[in-house]
Amino acid sequence: MDPMEVEETSEDVNNSSVTSAISESLKEFFNITDPSEFSGPDPIFVDDGEISQSRSFQSHSLPTEAPQMPKNGPGSRRKSRTEKWNERRLRLALRRRGGLKDSVLSEVTQEYEEDEIDGRILFEQAFPFVGQKHSVLGYAKEMCQCFHQYVTSRRPPSHVAGDSGVKGFSPSRSFPPSVSTEVIVSPDIDTDDVVDLPSPEMVGESRRSPGTGIESRYLGRLSDNSDRRQYGVGALGRLFQRQVDGSIVKQPHVKQQLDDLTDFRPYFTYWISFVHIVVMVITILWYGIGPFGAGLTRSTGLVMTEFLTLEQVDVRAPGNFWLGPPARDLIHLGAKYTPCMRPYPAISQLVQDERTKEASETGCCIKNDRSGCVQTVKDNCSPFLSTFVKWNSSEPGVGGRISGPVCGQDPRFCLTPISSGVNSWPDDIGQWPVCHQNIMSEKNYSIGAPSHMSCEVLAKPCCIGIHGRCELRSEEFCRWVGGTLHREANLCSQVSCIGDVCGMLPFAQKDVPDQFYRLWTSLFLNAGLFQLMIVVVLQLYLMRDLEKMCGPLRLSIIYFGSGIIGNLASAIFIPYRAECGPSGALFGILATFIIEVVKAWRILRRPSLSLLELSGVMIFLIFFGMVPWVDNYAHVFGFFTGLLLSYALLPHINFDKTPVSMSWQVFRVSFPLLMVVALFLMLTILFYSLSLGDCEVCKLLSCIPIVADFCAEQNIDYTVGPRSLF
Repeated sequence: MDPMEVEETSEDVNNSSVTSAISESLKEFFNITDPSEFSGPDPIFVDDGEISQSRSFQSHSLPTEAPQMPKNGPGSRRKSRTEKWNERRLRLALRRRGGLKDSVLSEVTQEYEEDEIDGRILFEQAFPFVGQKHSVLGYAKEMCQCFHQYVTSRRPPSHVAGDSGVKGFSPSRSFPPSVSTEVIVSPDIDTDDVVDLPSPEMVGESRRSPGTGIESRYLGRLSDNSDRRQYGVGALGRLFQRQVDGSIVKQPHVKQQLDDLTDFRPYFTYWISFVHIVVMVITILWYGIGPFGAGLTRSTGLVMTEFLTLEQVDVRAPGNFWLGPPARDLIHLGAKYTPCMRPYPAISQLVQDERTKEASETGCCIKNDRSGCVQTVKDNCSPFLSTFVKWNSSEPGVGGRISGPVCGQDPRFCLTPISSGVNSWPDDIGQWPVCHQNIMSEKNYSIGAPSHMSCEVLAKPCCIGIHGRCELRSEEFCRWVGGTLHREANLCSQVSCIGDVCGMLPFAQKDVPDQFYRLWTSLFLNAGLFQLMIVVVLQLYLMRDLEKMCGPLRLSIIYFGSGIIGNLASAIFIPYRAECGPSGALFGILATFIIEVVKAWRILRRPSLSLLELSGVMIFLIFFGMVPWVDNYAHVFGFFTGLLLSYALLPHINFDKTPVSMSWQVFRVSFPLLMVVALFLMLTILFYSLSLGDCEVCKLLSCIPIVADFCAEQNIDYTVGPRSLF
């Protein structure tokens, strides 16, 4: 029937039953006993460019007949504010909580069954404005209400969907079966205001959970769980077109267990992905993007050194092809790096040798023109333009000291900490503290003061690279090589360069790294934007699907357990390389899919093929782990840990009718968990007792040198041109 014909004959239809049904629905939705309770000021709304101010309605009662849509044309009557507001009330009642009840609509349509009027036409006649949109204020109000309901509700109601034997949550609203799937279009309604009504089949399969139309439109992707994860299939199963054996799934005892499985929202997946994105954004904003490349990047320039000469400095730094910060900054943010987690013999010995050489061989090189002084060895001090001052047993200093002097620092001129009596500084400049208050800064002692105290110090301790290397350099040179300058100190023995490299929380003891918590923090950090994109996509595709079945608590245990143990193994075998990212955790998630196939072996049609497909994915990712910043040791140990944890924590389906004893269930859960704890303890003992820093084979298993310098050290290196002694 043509909608125009329906409009012309609509005045001949008796609308008393329609008005009665609407009144009952309004009473139910707004919890009122009398329609006059709708009285109140008319809120401000926008209509055809005119702003109507708040005022009381002239009539607060419900309309005695169904409102008619005005015809287009010069003779059409313009609706009053009262009619428009009453229509908004009815439209809100119709669209709120899924529309009118089925029982009410059945009473409305029963009267017109004799006339064989189509349900769509009846709906159009009775509610001609149902397809129109809410006002802007209505949209805002409903958005706030549904958001509050979404964050405060724990579990939405569930239903059994079809014959699949699984539960789900309905994303759609409930409409009466008489409503057609076609779109209701009226000549007087704009096409932008037309809404689609769901089909009767959809209504029969699901029931709308408490919510509004705004919720299903804007929050549907977050709250919808109607497409429930099928046990044994999952996201990877759908990707490989995995199928289940329907004859086993439909068995009563199996179907009952599948129905009893709990549906979960992927809150942990959304949370961990959000944290990764936020940390990456803050990292880029704070540290910027480092040199991009697969090997070493070079930068050359003339730099003013501590000897007041311009020298050519060639710096070689490792590039980051993940498009992220350099290695030093990532370590400072919490990447996995063994020298920051425990004292490493090679680095500790290097630092000790530098300090011993500084204490025994360095002295103060003072320029003859009194333009400055530098603490250095005698070979670097020009005998023609400067004077090298060094105490020794044949020429001791004041008080018989043979260690020193130090440019800009002397025990006799330091007020804090003072050197006197039992607090006298030892005759070893390697053990001298930092002088926080110097008497030379309080008064002018330049006349008659020792030469090493009255000169301007041109070199300060500069921490370079990621191995705790310290040199006395000028501020410009230190900035050029990307180091950290300590202006408060005068000797390298007074600073802790490895503490500067590691950052985060300071060590409990100086030069004793103890940041074991990097096994945890590195899981939230990514090497760059490319790695972040891969991680987020895998998490939203794999973890989100898996969390629907096992829940956020169990998935978080698998994720963090696999990631921490994987990072611990990586810290043992690849100690000098900084690694970050949840690659070990993602391999633990991949292991969970394999355990799921093993547990669902009886209901899968070709389980061996499914296991082979997952093994192919794992092998591909192992080869992908042969690149910098991604470690295969973390992959392997994270995968093995994920196997144990997922076997203990994933839901178990008993395909036999024989009951399972409680003792076997306890053993099935506790034994894999005990193995994980034992593995963690064993790796921790190896971490503190084993040193594999020079294991070349271990490095090849984690990085293949595809191009030159592809697996180069992450430490900064530089060369300085020929030096002119002044």
